[in-house]
Amino acid sequence: MHGPVAKVVPFGVFVRVADGIEGLVHLSELAVTPVGAPGDVVQIGDEVTVITTGIDLRRRRLALSRRQAAEKIWDLPPTASGNPSDPAG
Repeated sequence: MHGPVAKVVPFGVFVRVADGIEGLVHLSELAVTPVGAPGDVVQIGDEVTVITTGIDLRRRRLALSRRQAAEKIWDLPPTASGNPSDPAG
């Protein structure tokens, strides 16, 4: 899923995945390589691709991962252009 970065905090970023629904991408899940600060890789308003890694209904929390989403994209078979993330093929 895709969504804009809504808030940057020291431990990660919140991404809006639907109207009124935001989830946390923890600092450890922001990139494939270690990140020192969230602002090093994303800014408020940036569109990012994430996957859901956890849902806590009782605490109303949604855990997201940008790192795992990136890894899954590159696991897809290549398109005609050779780029697995190129929807045009």
